[in-house]
Amino acid sequence: MKQLLFIMLLLLSCILYGQTMQGNYSIGGDGADFDDLDNAITALHAASITGNVYLYLNPGTYTGPYIIENLDMAGYTLYISSGTYSSDEVIFTNHAATSQDNYIILIKNSSNIRIDDFDFAPTGQYSRSIMVSGDSNDISITNNRFFNTSGTNTSNNESVYFRSESANDADNVLIQFNQFFDGSYHVQINSSNYDNNFSNWTIQANVHMGGYHGISLNRGSNLEIYGNTMINTNNGISISSYSGSLLINKNRLYTWVNGLSLDGCDFNTPATPNIYNNIIRANGTNWYSSSGSANAYGLSVLNSKDVYAAHNSIELSSSASGSVVATIVGTRNIFRKNHFVNLGGGYSLNFINTEPDVTNRNLVEYNNIYASGTNLGKRSNTSLRDIDEMNVLFGCYNADFNPFFEDEYLRSNAPRLNNLGPYAGIDEDFFGNPRSDTAPDIGAHEYDIDSFDPLLAPMEGSYTIGVGGDYTTVNAFAHALAFRGINNPITGDLSDGEYNEQVSFDRIPGSGHDRFVTIR
Repeated sequence: MKQLLFIMLLLLSCILYGQTMQGNYSIGGDGADFDDLDNAITALHAASITGNVYLYLNPGTYTGPYIIENLDMAGYTLYISSGTYSSDEVIFTNHAATSQDNYIILIKNSSNIRIDDFDFAPTGQYSRSIMVSGDSNDISITNNRFFNTSGTNTSNNESVYFRSESANDADNVLIQFNQFFDGSYHVQINSSNYDNNFSNWTIQANVHMGGYHGISLNRGSNLEIYGNTMINTNNGISISSYSGSLLINKNRLYTWVNGLSLDGCDFNTPATPNIYNNIIRANGTNWYSSSGSANAYGLSVLNSKDVYAAHNSIELSSSASGSVVATIVGTRNIFRKNHFVNLGGGYSLNFINTEPDVTNRNLVEYNNIYASGTNLGKRSNTSLRDIDEMNVLFGCYNADFNPFFEDEYLRSNAPRLNNLGPYAGIDEDFFGNPRSDTAPDIGAHEYDIDSFDPLLAPMEGSYTIGVGGDYTTVNAFAHALAFRGINNPITGDLSDGEYNEQVSFDRIPGSGHDRFVTIR
């Protein structure tokens, strides 16, 4: 009976459209060209495509599965869109799916397809929204909203899921202007073959709210990821076994455990940074338990080559002792003019192969590597507490000052970090402000300070601490020392009889040698 119905639909399509299709078609509701998306897909398979095809879905809820398999668009493009309607008026949901048909829309061995401006709201154990499989190229997924089950980390609840079939994979993919809410993986490549090469992808200006993993990509080349925002995702962006060109910039990642990681990658040798102007924060919230912090990681470059990270601002606040703000392991990688700031436990930088006499060494220079705790860095299994001993291993200068970040964008106005280090080839900052072409600021933001402002100039001489003095509390004096730094010996004269405060002194720029701070 089903075979007879399918044959009848094919015949009807041929009669209605004369075995050719191009132009606009409406889906769903009274007076539409097709009652459901299924019927339109059937007609496409039966017809000869003579131009771009636009399938506009009318308001309503559409229940999958919808399968686009081995569709020959003859070089033209299939657009599936809500048209003039908003995404919340055209909603896709799933059927009672199983592990064998876990998708609302399946694109298999079919190319030149655009999916635009829908809401996806799957439910249940198997709640994958879009699955792209096999040799499917020139795929665009734009302006959609994906609503997923909260709190899950399983492999059955992905929003946009790409899967290889033997050596066949998806090239020329655009994922742009989407919103993802909760669920497990928002964008994932599941590669099962060492010959896979998911090439020429752009992932741009998407918003990820919650969820176990924002973007997880495996085996590809020529990748661009920029302008994305992630809020309270457990893992941010993970990239493994990639090559070719790379561009990762202006992403804002507020994660729990992992910010940005690259593992086993070998990119083209970059003349300018390929990871820059990103803001990464990880707080160590434990996905699996409500008690205790998890180890958190900001930027991890693992067993990779030719990663050039510059002008990124990264902050960790997890109290877990294994946390690491940045890791550089591999060869020919560069960390330059970044903020690596640890306000919790663990380390600011984990590194190896940085010594000047190492062939194809990793280069670490003109970064601000700061930790409020005991340990600043780690080389292999050796913990390091002082920037001077680390700079010997780098053969380059790096600072270790508190940047005093002012907001969630990790903006700093610390005067001793202003214009620190040479030009790194990046002409604008995170917000598009122009950078100095001689001595731009460390981190994702460019800023200027008034060099004639006495409250920003390095401190020198004597200061009175107490009511009516230069600083009313010892803590205010300590903060000024860490923020402004010193050029000469400093004396803090205590004028009050009693100070009821717990005092914390931070790293003081310019201190050491004959430049002491005396409190009396």
